[in-house]
Amino acid sequence: RLLDQISKMMIGKLYKIDMNNLKNELLMWQHDVVNVISLSTKLPNSFDSPAMHRLRIYNDLSKSFDLLQLLEIQELEDEQEIISEQFIDIVFEKFNELPITENNFSSRRSFIHRCIGILPLESPIRLHLYKKIFSQEPLPLTFPTIHRIFLMEQHEQDNLFIDLINDPNEALEDVFEETKFQL
Repeated sequence: RLLDQISKMMIGKLYKIDMNNLKNELLMWQHDVVNVISLSTKLPNSFDSPAMHRLRIYNDLSKSFDLLQLLEIQELEDEQEIISEQFIDIVFEKFNELPITENNFSSRRSFIHRCIGILPLESPIRLHLYKKIFSQEPLPLTFPTIHRIFLMEQHEQDNLFIDLINDPNEALEDVFEETKFQL
């Protein structure tokens, strides 16, 4: 597909950035990515394209991570999946190394929201993402992210969180049984 090829080409351009002109070339890359994403919205199914989701994620990450970190993430990513557990782990690891600033926090939140928007509710990788989100130190303004997760899960399974509060063992067994039948 055209969108897949364009996305791979744009991510591949990260390797061609001249380290002597890093800041300007990274800014030009971000500008080009925004143009590609903007133009792609006019094509049918562009919002469903895994490659375009990946490009959006890299664009977001490029606002917080330096080029070497982006290349390291790209080297470790699994080409077969939009988002893998390993990809989530390395990105969270890199975020944890960054100072807490509004820009870095915004990039982290954007990464989490994009992953939540991409991964199917029944995906084991989504569960891995949830573990990462809920096991990290609380960050400012994490409530909207947690609220979004609760709303999506509540929409999928009525009274899930009320059942978890009232009888957690039974609620978890019910969810496990439903998931087992879906697989």
